[in-house]
Amino acid sequence: MRSLFLFIFIIASFILSEYDFYSITAILVTLFFLNNLLLNSNNIIAFKEFLIFLYSFNYLLAPAITFYLPPDLIIYKIKLSSNEYFSLMIPAILLFYFGLNSIKTSLFKFNKIDFEIITILNEPILKQMVYIGVFLNFFSNSFSGGFSFFIYLLSMLRFVGAFSLFYINREKYSKILIFVMLLSMLNAFLAGMYHDFVMWSIFFGLVFFYTSKPTILYKTLFILIAIISILFIQSLKSIYRSNVWFGNNEANISTILFSSQEAVSNGNLSSESNYLSTLNRTNQAWIFASTVNNLNSTNDYQGISHFYQYFESALLPRFLSNSKLESGNKDIFNRFSGHEISSGTSMGLGVFADGYIAYGKWGLWITSFIFGLIFVIIFSIVESWAKISPFFLFFLFPILVYAIRPDCELQTILGHIVKSLLVYGLLVTYYKKYFKKQIQILQFNNQANLIT
Repeated sequence: MRSLFLFIFIIASFILSEYDFYSITAILVTLFFLNNLLLNSNNIIAFKEFLIFLYSFNYLLAPAITFYLPPDLIIYKIKLSSNEYFSLMIPAILLFYFGLNSIKTSLFKFNKIDFEIITILNEPILKQMVYIGVFLNFFSNSFSGGFSFFIYLLSMLRFVGAFSLFYINREKYSKILIFVMLLSMLNAFLAGMYHDFVMWSIFFGLVFFYTSKPTILYKTLFILIAIISILFIQSLKSIYRSNVWFGNNEANISTILFSSQEAVSNGNLSSESNYLSTLNRTNQAWIFASTVNNLNSTNDYQGISHFYQYFESALLPRFLSNSKLESGNKDIFNRFSGHEISSGTSMGLGVFADGYIAYGKWGLWITSFIFGLIFVIIFSIVESWAKISPFFLFFLFPILVYAIRPDCELQTILGHIVKSLLVYGLLVTYYKKYFKKQIQILQFNNQANLIT
C-alpha cells in the first residue's frame, strides 16, 4: 500500500507541474498526511493523523489551489504571494507535526487484557452516560452563561457512551449509536450550524475504521461520501439559513426537507459556486495572510502579552478578572487581521496568526510547535484516565472538539480545554472510586467461589 501512495505522489507531481515549487510542496505534504491517516487508521484510532491532515488541508492544500484560481472566482484574497505564504506556513505545519509526535503515547489503542471484566464493569456506566447526555441535550440551550456550557459538556457524554458501547458490542448497541448520531444531525440541521455534527461524524469514522479495519477501497468510498456530504451541507446551509433566519419559515423538519429539495432541484449541489464556497470555507490562509500583511505594515507585534490575554481568559473566572476577554470578542480580529467584521459574524484569527502577532515568523514557528505540545499534554492526561477505564480515552473527543478545528480562535480553544478537563476530570475521579469498589467486590466473589 505504501508503494501505491508513492506512485500517487509521483503522478501528482507531474500533474501539478504547472504549479510553483512551494505550492507543489504544500500539496505533497498534505497528501503525505492523508497517506498516514489511511495507512494507520486500521491499527489505531487515528486522531493525531486526522488532526494534522485537517490543518494541512486548510493551511496548505486549499490555499495552493486558491493561488491558481482566476482572481474573479476568489471571494477572500490571499494578501501574500505563494512564496511568501508557504515559506512561513510549510515550516509551521511541520513544526506542529513534530510537536504532536514529540512524546510517544499508547492512548489510541485499546488494551484488550481482561476485556470481559472491563466490559462487565463499564457497560452500566456507559449506558448511564448515554442517558444523561441525551437528556441534557434537550436542555443545553435553556440556560445561559457558564452553567449552559457545563450542561453542554455533560451532554456530550452521549457520544462517549455510545462510541464505547459500539466498541464493546456492535450488534447489540448499534441502535443506540445510530440514535445518538441522528439526534446530533437533527440538532445541526434545525440550528443551521453543522460544525459539531461534522466533527462527531468524523470521530465516529475514526472509531469505525479502527474496529472494522476496512480495505483501502472502502476507505476511498467513505472519503467520497464524506466529500459529497460536505458539499450537500454547504449547499443546504445557505438556503436553510435564508429560509429560517431571514424568511418566515420555522426551524423544523419540514423546512429542512423543503430546503434540501430546493438545493438538489436547482443544481446548487454540483454548481461551481458551491465548490468555490466549500473551498473558501476550508481556506484559512486568507485570514493568516491578511494578518501577516497587516503586521508587516504596522509592526504592531505584541510579544507574550497577546497570549497572556488568552490564558487569563481561559484560566481565571470572571470574578477574579473582570477585564478578561468576552467569548466571541471581535476587537482582536479587527485590529490585527486588517478586516472589519460585524458583531453578528463569527471568525477567529487562528493559532498560527496569533503566533505571528506575538513575534513575527519566529513567534509563528515556536507557537506551532508549542500548540502540538499542548495536544501531547492532553493526550498524557487522558491516557492516565484510560488506565482507570480504557473507554475514557473517548473523553479526548469532547475535550478537543474545538481545538481540532483550524478555524477556531485560540481563546475559545483554551477555554474549552480548561473547562472540559475540569468537568471530565471530576467525573473520572468519581468513577475511579466506583471501579475500585467494584473490582474489590468481584475479587471477593471469586475468592468465595473458590472456597465453595
